[in-house]
Amino acid sequence: MQLKYTHKDLPDGRRQLEIMVPRRHGQLCYEDTMAEFRQKLKVEGHAIGKAPDSAIIEQLGGEDAVQSMVLNQTVSCAIAEAAEKFMPDRHAWQFDPGSELLGVDYTESGDMLVNVSFEPAPKPVWTVPYRDLQVKVQKVKPGPEAVQERLESLAKERAMLGIVIGRGLQRGDSAMLSLAATFEDDEAPTPPDSVWSDLRLETGNDAFDAYFPGLIQALEGMKAGEQKACTLTLPTSTDFFPVEWRGRTASLQLHLKELFERRPVELDDAWAASLAPGQPMDLKTLRSYLSQAVEGEAELATHRLELESVKKAVAANMECGCPEYLVRGVAMRLLQCRLRDLHDEGVLSAAQVSALSSQDNATDFAKNNRAEVEEALRSQVGLEHIAESEELLPSEKDVQARYERVAGELGEQSQPLQDPNVREHITEFLITDNVLEWMKERGILTVE
Repeated sequence: MQLKYTHKDLPDGRRQLEIMVPRRHGQLCYEDTMAEFRQKLKVEGHAIGKAPDSAIIEQLGGEDAVQSMVLNQTVSCAIAEAAEKFMPDRHAWQFDPGSELLGVDYTESGDMLVNVSFEPAPKPVWTVPYRDLQVKVQKVKPGPEAVQERLESLAKERAMLGIVIGRGLQRGDSAMLSLAATFEDDEAPTPPDSVWSDLRLETGNDAFDAYFPGLIQALEGMKAGEQKACTLTLPTSTDFFPVEWRGRTASLQLHLKELFERRPVELDDAWAASLAPGQPMDLKTLRSYLSQAVEGEAELATHRLELESVKKAVAANMECGCPEYLVRGVAMRLLQCRLRDLHDEGVLSAAQVSALSSQDNATDFAKNNRAEVEEALRSQVGLEHIAESEELLPSEKDVQARYERVAGELGEQSQPLQDPNVREHITEFLITDNVLEWMKERGILTVE
């Protein structure tokens, strides 16, 4: 497509781009649209691919509907090409779903003029030059009790579950339950929320008790199959969902569907051998493996501390604007990280994490955690600026190599790679990693 462009700055800080699309391109887009529908649209009385255009157009809603489809497709393609060709520096110009289509006009010769306004990507202003930053991190070292704690945790995870018969729930049991809430100030009953419709709960989990205080206590003594009503004041935390439930006094209807207890295991050689059938394993060897795992986790914890410390230092020593389209993206990533943390703590299930990773919840997260979101955005902009200035940006080859490596590690569990933004996330990860190594080499980041 041979496009022509003009652009100008607008008084509100946004930019306007006018794209001229040749008349011939619109005709080709119409022909492509009709060709696509000829091949896939089923029209009554005709075999696929054999229906006349008049019948296809009628089934699609008429000529006006088809022209509207063509117009939308033409405008989308024009904007996408403009973003790719006219603005090769992705950090200097950006289109986003919030970009505003100002209008579509036509010249006397029939060429299309597409006008779009958008916010330019923010430019960092350093209050302290990034080369003068000093970031010090204390190395994480596992305590002497770490291996024993890991061993006991493993024993709990691998303990056999038995059905509880003849008694009610005791703290430490594993339960399957659902709950629904009604609120006195509602005009109509609140329908059960899917987030809590099928919950597997480890009642000995202190993290869940802190997340949803009072629920485990309300369940104590209930037997499998029983239902119970209770009243609780729900948490006000911005990590608690659904959003509409926060801080309200609710009448909860609890249904304890199943109840299990964990059978204690003896930490001996026989139990250790059962963890690795067909391999030589005893308790001493298992402790050795766990010691290595604990050391590896300490290294990862140190790296996370390096990352967080650098991000905070960058965000604290530079300023930039915070366009809403970037705020939305950062808020979603922070929300997903928070939900994954809750999953790792045994508070939320994988299904709950998936259900809660919505744009509405990300918008709520941005509203309630604005300072955190803006800090994360500043650090992202600052790290990208350092990477550009010091020629640390990863190549497409680097991104593809990391993508293939992650795909290989995940194997059949590669669902996260279906995220359409996965390559962008990998790019940001590589940028951060490159900047951290660069800072270490120059003594900006030191680990003590």
